[in-house]
Amino acid sequence: MMRIRCAIFLAGVLAAMGMWQVGQSAVVLTKAWLAPVLIEHSWAKAQGGAQGDDLHPWPWADMVPVAKLRFPATGQERIALSGGSGSAMAFGPTQIPHAPLPAFFGHRDTHFTLLRDVSIGDEIEWQTAGSAPRRYRIQETAVMHKDRIQVPRSEDGRLIALVTCWPFDAVSAGGPMRYVVLAAAVEEGTGDILADASPGEL
Repeated sequence: MMRIRCAIFLAGVLAAMGMWQVGQSAVVLTKAWLAPVLIEHSWAKAQGGAQGDDLHPWPWADMVPVAKLRFPATGQERIALSGGSGSAMAFGPTQIPHAPLPAFFGHRDTHFTLLRDVSIGDEIEWQTAGSAPRRYRIQETAVMHKDRIQVPRSEDGRLIALVTCWPFDAVSAGGPMRYVVLAAAVEEGTGDILADASPGEL
């Protein structure tokens, strides 16, 4: 009798653990599906002129959408988030603050996997809330150490940088090397490149 009770108890514990695991998986899948929808909704509100707390995709979010990046060569686009934190980067590329030029960081195995498919000469469109997209053309790609990322200084937005981990096919994440894509603004009407080259460091 005792053995039967123990067996029933263990079966109940295993069933509860199984249901908990299924529940955890469901939460992860729900987040993965729902977060982009909420971020897209926040971006739409930003386009409509909303500001401040109204732009948080969910009440406890520590970031807001600040830009949309389009990659015509791959047919993809990404909404960039504020802050540059690791928690924000789980949901999209982030624009890091206090950089010498507009710089976007993203994970190599999720939102910035597409960087492996872009080439020098390809265009990128950068759009901030309430403004028209601005065209950029990729001028340079380079692999640099994360502690020594050298880029031109361009606080006026004539240059932008996109950064992700390198190599793309690394078995484990968090290595020291970064893949840097540098793009220069294209002057509308002429197609000329607008750029400066004062030194800076991310």
